[in-house]
Amino acid sequence: MKKGLITLTAGLMIAGAANAATVFNDTFSDGILSTATTAGDVNGGFETIDVNNVNPVFSANESGGLATFNATGTNNRSGMISTTAFDVSSYTSFTVTWVVETYSDTASNGFQLGLSTTASSFDNVARFLFENGTDNVMDVNFGSQSSVDNTIAAASQTSGFTLTATFDASGITYSATGLGAGYLGDTAIAYAGGDTYASLFGGSTMFVGANIQAPGSPNAQFVLNSIEVTAVPEPSSYALLAGLLGLSYVMVRRRQA
Repeated sequence: MKKGLITLTAGLMIAGAANAATVFNDTFSDGILSTATTAGDVNGGFETIDVNNVNPVFSANESGGLATFNATGTNNRSGMISTTAFDVSSYTSFTVTWVVETYSDTASNGFQLGLSTTASSFDNVARFLFENGTDNVMDVNFGSQSSVDNTIAAASQTSGFTLTATFDASGITYSATGLGAGYLGDTAIAYAGGDTYASLFGGSTMFVGANIQAPGSPNAQFVLNSIEVTAVPEPSSYALLAGLLGLSYVMVRRRQA
């Protein structure tokens, strides 16, 4: 009987793990920015975007497991956004992870990491935007909410960092591993202004991307290692698994008696 219970328990654990889903992943490993064909990549691929530019010069390429883009020009908003949309409306929460390899010249340039409902830009229509201007102060825009983090050391940006943002019924929890010297660390923002998980993420598909800002000279360069979106299992799935496991235990005990 114990063997049967162990087998059933293992089956339930596997079923629970199967509920988790990677809905988007690009490791920039196939050498083509617009595609993602490496094993483990899901719905990947990016296209370049230019927003609010004056005399811009922009280039982007993918090589060696990295996506690199460079920009010059005044008021430049250049970067990339996913060519394939992903749908998180059937999940109660999801997590987005941007792994930044390096970022150059924080004193004169800025960057943006974000989510949008349009493939043309997320600069002014973002559902979520994590950005740094030329002052090395991190700003976070989330629906109708915004917050300002403390000034951070430029060196912690240029040496790379990982931004992780989880969205659920309560709002957003985000952290940026590798950013230091004043960064607030784990941070949470609740919904406000009529925003809800359903209104921001349940009514349309999402696009993910990154921008760089180059107010002038010198050039801006941003290098990404990967971008991933993982849908988190619904709490009801855990409750169902726990209930089935409890029921199986009772049935085994009765048969033993």
